[in-house]
Amino acid sequence: MLLDKSRDGYVDALQEVVGPNSVVLDIGSGSGVWALFAAKFGAKKVYAVERSAMAELIVEMAAANGYGDVIEVLHVDARDLPQLDPAPNVVVSEMLGHFAPDEDQHHLYRLAAQAADDDAVFIPSSYTVELALADAADFRWEMERLQNYRGIQMQPLVRRLFNRTHLAAHDPSMLLSNEASTAAVASTAPRPDSYACQVQVHRAGVANA
Repeated sequence: MLLDKSRDGYVDALQEVVGPNSVVLDIGSGSGVWALFAAKFGAKKVYAVERSAMAELIVEMAAANGYGDVIEVLHVDARDLPQLDPAPNVVVSEMLGHFAPDEDQHHLYRLAAQAADDDAVFIPSSYTVELALADAADFRWEMERLQNYRGIQMQPLVRRLFNRTHLAAHDPSMLLSNEASTAAVASTAPRPDSYACQVQVHRAGVANA
């Protein structure tokens, strides 16, 4: 994932906001890369929060890069953050995944806001979702097959499957409309119940994705 070009935006954002007075909280630190960049850009203190065994790797990474005295690794779940002193004034987390809310960033950022300064900067501070209507032929075929599974009526299951979020790669040829952006959603806001935008349909088909 580090080789994904879009993640360079995290480096640019950290470089823009981190300075000698910065106390940075990196939630779900993973390899510790954002904590390391925060230290590199001059933060006086960095908390790297990681609940998995990767916490041990962050300790090694911090030492290998000469930031062992700046980066404090907290091997805890972000939901169990201890009192932090000094309090963070920059919070960063790369938990966007394929679909922004999937990794519970809204909830974790709201918890982080309680531990951080009132004027803390959050990276990312907001996001938008790109939406379009599509006709996913494979998905349509699967749902049609499930309607009647060897004589068993499966409509209640099919309805649930059809209405939940699916993550899959879709070919652009499946699109029935243009792509459009939702309004920006603040990362520290409650998770929205829905995302909406307006698109213009330009091709006939079954809109199932």
